[in-house]
Amino acid sequence: EGSGEDSYVGADGKRTVAVQSVFRESEAQTDPYTPDFVVKEGEEPAVLGLQALTYGKGLPAGKAEVELIERQRQKKAFEAALPPITDEASFELRRRMMEEQELLEWGQRESEIDRIQNDRLALLQRAIDARDRENEFIQDQRVEEMRRTLTDEKDRRVAAIQQRRITTLRKLTKARATTGLSSTKRDVIEDYANPASGVYAPVTRLGRHPDRDRHGDYEAATQDLASMGALSHLESTLPRSATVASARRPSKGAARSTAERMDRTIADGLEKMAALLATQKADAAAAAAEEEEQAERRRRRVARPRTPDVPEDDVES
Repeated sequence: EGSGEDSYVGADGKRTVAVQSVFRESEAQTDPYTPDFVVKEGEEPAVLGLQALTYGKGLPAGKAEVELIERQRQKKAFEAALPPITDEASFELRRRMMEEQELLEWGQRESEIDRIQNDRLALLQRAIDARDRENEFIQDQRVEEMRRTLTDEKDRRVAAIQQRRITTLRKLTKARATTGLSSTKRDVIEDYANPASGVYAPVTRLGRHPDRDRHGDYEAATQDLASMGALSHLESTLPRSATVASARRPSKGAARSTAERMDRTIADGLEKMAALLATQKADAAAAAAEEEEQAERRRRRVARPRTPDVPEDDVES
């Protein structure tokens, strides 16, 4: 939009017009555009009393600014209504009226200060309430985390106790079932302590000694691993877990204290920064290599092929 005034017309008949375009960058301008204002001789515009109001500091005008403008108008009307000083009585009347006006202005200032203080106290109270709610939320999260941890620990302990109880009951049931029966289990210590036992003089059955020739029941021959087929057969008989190494990264436990959480945050930030620096270095190295390759290509000059000679007979024909 454009704006201009007749007072801008110069002696040469030219006029200066201030223009404000809507196509602009917001970062290049702090206050809205205000055209030049020329006060004519003998006039005193009321807008000059509002020079302290700027955009963001009183403008656009609100209720408080409207009250301020009304008070200024009342003060100007009061100053215009003051009686002139002609004698002592008029002087006393003027002084008394000015004192009453001053007391009224001081009361208005005190009420304004009280209002501002109350607004600041309200803002402070809201900030304190927000902080308390945030702290309460954090404390509730910590209590819930602790409750969940303790509940899981209790469940694990109860499950372990239950497992031990079941195992003990099974042993007691088995012991009760075998009560009064002779044990058929071999007593190795007694066999070796008694020289007349079968360890020192085993009984031969079908030409074999059961205790001495027991190794013949097992095949202890070594496999032939010199050929690829034998190795493949051996690998096929092994489980997959024996040939594939599995390494698991330990999981990060939940930080319990504030110091641990701060350390974890700093460590994560350092890891991210290191990864970012490594990526930037790799990109820079790739860009440098590409630039070097392009420079090398520019330095290479393709040799111009020799121009062939055409025989004169061919030209004449």
